[in-house]
Amino acid sequence: MFSSLTRQSHIFWVFFQLIVARGLTAVKFLLAAKLLGPEQFGFAGVALLILAIAESISDTGLSHAIIQNPKSPKPKERGVLFSIQAIRGLLLSSGIALFSYPLARFLGIESHVDLIFMVAALPLIRNLINPAIYLSQRKLRFKNIAIYEAFGSMIDFISSLIFIYLGFDARSLILGIIFAELAKLLISWSFFRSRIYISFNWSLAENYLKFGKWIWAGSFLTCIVNQIDKLAIAKFFGPTELGIYQLSSRIAQLFLADISIAIAQFSFPKISRIEQVKKNSGQKYLEQILKKYLLVSVTIGVLIFLFANQIIAIGFGSQWGEATPILKVMLVVMLLGGVVGIMASYLRAVGLPKIVMLGIGTQLIFLVLAGSFLTLSYGAFGMAIALVIALLAAMIYYYNQIFRAKKICG
Repeated sequence: MFSSLTRQSHIFWVFFQLIVARGLTAVKFLLAAKLLGPEQFGFAGVALLILAIAESISDTGLSHAIIQNPKSPKPKERGVLFSIQAIRGLLLSSGIALFSYPLARFLGIESHVDLIFMVAALPLIRNLINPAIYLSQRKLRFKNIAIYEAFGSMIDFISSLIFIYLGFDARSLILGIIFAELAKLLISWSFFRSRIYISFNWSLAENYLKFGKWIWAGSFLTCIVNQIDKLAIAKFFGPTELGIYQLSSRIAQLFLADISIAIAQFSFPKISRIEQVKKNSGQKYLEQILKKYLLVSVTIGVLIFLFANQIIAIGFGSQWGEATPILKVMLVVMLLGGVVGIMASYLRAVGLPKIVMLGIGTQLIFLVLAGSFLTLSYGAFGMAIALVIALLAAMIYYYNQIFRAKKICG
C-alpha cells in the first residue's frame, strides 16, 4: 500500500498538492481577510487582479502544448520555449510597471499605487522558471510537482503572515507571493534537471505555438470571463465591496473549486496518454471523474450552504456580514465551474482547444448579458447570479460537444 502511494504518478500526490499547496494559499487569504479587514484586503485584491489579467491575456499555452504533444521537446526546443517564456515575462513586468499609475487611478487606488509596482515583479520571476517543470507533468511525475508547489505555498503562507504581523497591511500578501515565487524559481533550476540549449530560433517551436494559439485564445477569453466580475465591482463599487466579494469566492473555492483543479491537473496528462495509445478512449474516464467529483462536491456544498451564516460570523466577524448571501451563490458558481473546468481539461487533452475557446466565448456572452442587468440592480450579489447563468450555458455547450467528440475527432 505504502509503496503504491509513493509512486510518482499516484493520484495521492495530486490531492497532497491540493490540500497542502492550494489549501495553504486559500487559508492565507482567509486569515488575511480576518486580520486586514475588507478595505485592505480589497486593495490587495485590486493589485492581484491586474496581475491576473496581464498574465492571462499573454498566456502562450506552451505548458499545455508540451504536455499534450506526442513527442517530448528536444534540448534546443526547450531553449526556444524558455526564451519565449522569458521575453513574455520581461514585457509583462515592464508593461505593468509603466502603466501602474494610470491603472491605479482607473481602479480608484491611487494611494496604493505601490502595490501595482510590487506585482510588476511577478511575471518576470514566474516566466524564468525551468521548462523541465512541464516535462515532469508530461511524464506524470506528480510527486515532484506536489512537493515543489507545497514548498512554495509554505513560503508564501509563512512570509505573508510575518509581514502582516510587522504591519505591512495589503502589501503583505504581495510580498509573500514574491518570496514564494523566488524560492520556486531557485528550486526549478536546482532540482528539476534537464538539458537545455538557449536559442532564439522560434521556428523550432512552431508546432507548440500552433497548439498554443488556441490555448492563448482560450486564456484571453477566460481572463475576461474570470476577471470581468471583479473588475466591474472594483471600478463601480470600490475596493471594500471587492474584498467582500473575493472573500465569498475564496471560501467557496477552498472547499469546491480546488478539488476540480486538482482533478483537471491529474486528468489532463492522463487522458492525453490514454488518447495517444487509443484514440477516442478517454470519454469513459471523463464520465467516471465527473461522477466522483459531483458526489463529493454536492455533499460539501450543501453543508457549507446550511452553515454559511455561522462560518462568516464566527470565522470573520460582523464586518464581513454582507458576504453571507454572496457565499451561498458562490457555492453554486464553484460547483458548476468545477464541472466546466474538468470538461475543458478533457477537450484540451484530446486535442480540441478550439472547442474550449468557443465554450469560453459562450460563457462570456451570457455573463455580459446577464451581468449588465443583474449587477446594476443587485450589486455584487447580482454578479454572482450572472456567473451561475453563464456557467450553465458553458456546461451545456461542452456536454453537447463531448457527446459527439468521437465524430469530431474522426
